[in-house]
Amino acid sequence: MPHKRSAPAVKARRVKQRRRQAATVGALLHVLSVVGGASSDALGASGGPEGEPLLSSSLPSASALRKNVDFLTEFGSSPAEGQQFTDGTGVFARFPDLAQGSCVPVRHHASAIMNILATSVRSFGLDEYFESIMKAGGSVENADELDSLLQKAATPCRQAMCAALHVSPSPATSGADFRAELFAALLRCSGDVDQTLPQCLLDPRGLPAGIENDIPPSGCYPVFKPNYTKIRREEPPSMAAAFESHYPSVDEAGLRLWEVVARDVDKGHMEWVSPSSPDAVFVKCAVICKGGTDARGESVRLSDPAVQIRVVQDYKENGVNRCAVDRSLLHETTLLPQLKDYRMVMEAVAGRMQELGEDWAVCQLDFAGAFRNLPVDRSESKYLSIQLLSPDDKLVAARHLRYPFGLRSSPLWWGRVSGALVRIFNWLTKAYRRVVILYVDDVSLICLRSSLAFLSAALCLFLTTLSFPLSFSKIFVGKDVNKIIGFLMQL
Repeated sequence: MPHKRSAPAVKARRVKQRRRQAATVGALLHVLSVVGGASSDALGASGGPEGEPLLSSSLPSASALRKNVDFLTEFGSSPAEGQQFTDGTGVFARFPDLAQGSCVPVRHHASAIMNILATSVRSFGLDEYFESIMKAGGSVENADELDSLLQKAATPCRQAMCAALHVSPSPATSGADFRAELFAALLRCSGDVDQTLPQCLLDPRGLPAGIENDIPPSGCYPVFKPNYTKIRREEPPSMAAAFESHYPSVDEAGLRLWEVVARDVDKGHMEWVSPSSPDAVFVKCAVICKGGTDARGESVRLSDPAVQIRVVQDYKENGVNRCAVDRSLLHETTLLPQLKDYRMVMEAVAGRMQELGEDWAVCQLDFAGAFRNLPVDRSESKYLSIQLLSPDDKLVAARHLRYPFGLRSSPLWWGRVSGALVRIFNWLTKAYRRVVILYVDDVSLICLRSSLAFLSAALCLFLTTLSFPLSFSKIFVGKDVNKIIGFLMQL
């Protein structure tokens, strides 16, 4: 039959068509360079495949890199239409209508709480401050100055919100820093889908860790479906009766482990306990370098104070992580956005920029501490203990009061709390054209440039008002190129 093509030829032609279509979308999503994976600071010990601890650091092979680039090339040229959108806040996320909402800051909002937030932003000149960040290139040059300004604005903002909602502005009775009553009231006021979270936040014992206590399901995250075969093969059936030793890296960098634990005790994130406590379960730790090599590509000494390190805690090895599975205490798992979700947003925004001449921009911010903002139920903290040597070679021990990296339930709890914060902010700012995407502790706010300074300031003030700390060195406002989930992206 004339003009009939073979199946391989048809497939190749379609691939070329998709690539041409993707190339003509404009400045859509530019994967300028592959610069790494998800934030390892946020993922902690769960950064390996299927949540396995990262106990060593090595560079991928050239063939693995080539395979990854080939996959991204093909993936980047495939249609994104018809795919379910995920913004990191749960299964009910929907792609926003970018044609609806104000293009500029609104003077009077329907929500009294949003009016309080907006008034605080303007009264303290936060919108002007963020505008100056944009004009200066998009990076925060004076972190202390911005922190001070946000704290000054947060105090009256918090008092006004609490008065309007008839709640206390005090920190959580569980010992966490966040304002539990205000947080819970905002969840209820906004009609949030996570109906069990308010009571969990208000519980003076802390958040159940799924070791002894059941974690109430939220109804907004996927059902946890553990790989029983893998877990039973790799994790011991019971918790370790006695502590044996840490991984060899601690022999070299024992003082660094001590410094990390002592710092956490000073912050109130841990507390000293007896190393001979009969009910304590001690975790096996490793000390790893965040970069793996120095600037010249040479290996580094973990004991060197100039080397940035991470302490990995292996709750799989000592049997603690298996409790949540065997006792059916963990019912849900996290739901993170993928490259396709960011691409969907970038394509939609770029289309509006080309067709309508709209000017969109991005604000990025990073939660400081992530899991370490969340209190562990006091009855379960004994299972989260570390035994170590002090600088004078005395055996000491400490246990976690906040969620540690490496515990099976830590990512879910952080996802629920941070996801709820984003959902509340979306509710408050529903009058605006914007998209907010959450990836663990990284938040991307994408909106019209005309409202970026105001919305960026409002988001930072909102989180500060609830006492969730920010990493100021990772706040970027209005930059042309942004690093998102390990890729450089450009509108």
